Amino acid sequence: MNVVTQSQELVKRKKITVYFLAAPEEEDECQAIRKYLVPAIRNSRIPVEIYSDFEIPAGEEKEKYKQKLFEADIVLALISSDYISDDETYERTQKVMERYNKSETILVPILVRNCLWKHTPFVKLPLLPKNLQPLNNKQFWNSEDDALMAIVEAIYEAINDFSDEDVQQEEPAIKPEVAKKKSLNQFQLQFHREVIIENTEQLINGTDITEDREFPAEEFIPLIEPEKIVSEPKKIVVSHQDIGDDIQIKRQKTVTPIEIDWRKQYYKKVLWKRLLAFVLDNLIMIPVSFVCMFLVMVIIFITKDPEVIDLTDNEYLFVFIITFCSYLVINAKMESSKLHATLGKRLLKLQITDKNGNPITFFRALGRNILRTIVGYSFIFIVPLIVQLIMFKSAKKLFHDQLSNTVIGERLNA
Repeated sequence: MNVVTQSQELVKRKKITVYFLAAPEEEDECQAIRKYLVPAIRNSRIPVEIYSDFEIPAGEEKEKYKQKLFEADIVLALISSDYISDDETYERTQKVMERYNKSETILVPILVRNCLWKHTPFVKLPLLPKNLQPLNNKQFWNSEDDALMAIVEAIYEAINDFSDEDVQQEEPAIKPEVAKKKSLNQFQLQFHREVIIENTEQLINGTDITEDREFPAEEFIPLIEPEKIVSEPKKIVVSHQDIGDDIQIKRQKTVTPIEIDWRKQYYKKVLWKRLLAFVLDNLIMIPVSFVCMFLVMVIIFITKDPEVIDLTDNEYLFVFIITFCSYLVINAKMESSKLHATLGKRLLKLQITDKNGNPITFFRALGRNILRTIVGYSFIFIVPLIVQLIMFKSAKKLFHDQLSNTVIGERLNA
C-alpha cells in the first residue's frame, strides 16, 4: 500500500458517544444494560458518554436531546416486536442506517425479545447475544446476569477499540510497514470484525514487524508476492492522519449496505409466512379431523338404536362440533407444549410465546386458536379483512395476537 505523507494536524477524539435506541416498552432492558456498562465507562482510555430517550436531564429540550442519536459513535438498537412496530423508532432507525451505510457510526442490534427479526436488515449485522438467544429467554439463560454479560462484553470491546484507535493516533511517527500493520490490525478484535475486517495481515518470516528496527536487505526475505513490495530507499514518516484515514477507508470498503426503507417489505414477508403456516396447519389437520370424525360417528352408531342407520341433523351437528373442538384442542396443546407452535409453524421455524418470552398456557392457546379461526375464515366476507388492515396500520398486530397478548417469533434452538 502506498502511503502519502500528510502534514495536516490531527483532530484528537475527545470522547466516545453511545446511544440506546429502543421502543418505550424496552426501558427496563435499556437501564439494565447501561448499569452493566459502568465498568467499561470507567476503564475506557477516553471519556464515554451514554445517552438514551429514558434519561433526558431536567431542563433539557427533549427533541434537541434526541438529536444526539445522529451524532453517536455507537448505536445500540434493542430489537423486539415493539421496536419494529413503533413508528417513531422506525423513522429514527432509518436515519441511523443512513449513517451506518456511510461508515459514520457502528450499529449494534441487541435481541431483547424474540420476534421475526430474520426478515429485517439486522440479520446482516452481527447480532447480540452472539448465540442469538434473546435476553428474555429464561429457558436458556441461567440468570439475567448471564444474559446481560453476554452482550456487555461485546459492547465493551467496541468501546475499547475506539480507545485503542485514539491511543494509536497519539503515538510518535512510525515506519510505513509498522503503520500498515497497526492500521489494519487495530480493529481485528473489534465487535464488528465480520463487517470491518476482511483480511488479516500476517507476520513476515516469523519476525514481529512491530519492532522498531531495520533489517539488512540481504536478510529480509518477504513471503508475499514480489510485485506487491514497494522498496523505498528513504525512511518515510507517516502522519497520524494517514493512519486514521486508512482505518476509515477500510470501514467504508467493508461495510455491507443495509436497506433503509425496510418495514413494508418486512410485513409482506411476515404476512406470507404466517399465511403459509395457517394453510399448512389446516392441511395437516385434515386427516386428523377425519379420524376424529370417524371415531365420533362410530361411538354414535354404537350407542344408538341398531335399526337406525342414518344420522339425524342434530347428530351431524354434534359430530361437526366435536371434530372442530378436537382441532382447536390439538393446536392449543401443541402451542402450549415445548414445541411452542403448531406443526405448520414448526415447519416454518416459528414459535409462539407471551410478550415476556414465556410459554403460553393451554387456555390462552385455546382462546388464541378460536380467535385465529374466526378471524381467518371471516376474511372471505371482505369487510373483516378491510377492518383488519385498518387496525393493523396502527397496531401492527393481527386481531388474535393482540387480543391474546401473544407474540410470533423465530424458533429458538434452546
